[in-house]
Amino acid sequence: MFYVAAAFNWIMAAAVLSGAIAMVGTSVPLDPLGKEVLCLFIAVFGYGYYLVGRDVARNEGIVVLGIVGKILFFGLLAGNAIAGRVQYAVLLPASGDLIFVFLFFEFLLNGRTSSR
Repeated sequence: MFYVAAAFNWIMAAAVLSGAIAMVGTSVPLDPLGKEVLCLFIAVFGYGYYLVGRDVARNEGIVVLGIVGKILFFGLLAGNAIAGRVQYAVLLPASGDLIFVFLFFEFLLNGRTSSR
C-alpha cells in the first residue's frame, strides 16, 4: 500500500508540473515557482511513503504525518473550491488523498503486524 501511495504522489507531482493535470479539466493557479514548490513537497511526501514501505517499524511516524498532510491538503483545496478560487474539478485527483487517509488509518488501527 505504501509503495502505491508513493507512486500516486509522484504521478500527481509529475502531472501538475507537466500540466497533464489539465486532462481532468483543471489547472493549478500558481506561478512557476509556486507550482515547483508544490510538486516538490508532494514528491517528498511520496518518498516518505516509499520509506514506510521499506521499513514500517522505523518509519511509522510518517504514516501519521501523511494522514495529517493529506487531510489538510484536501481541506485546503475544498475550501478554495467553495470560495471560487479553484475549480471543483481539482477535487477529483485530490480525492485519492482521502482514500489513502482511510487506508493509513486502517493500517494504524489494524494492520501494523500484517504489513511488516
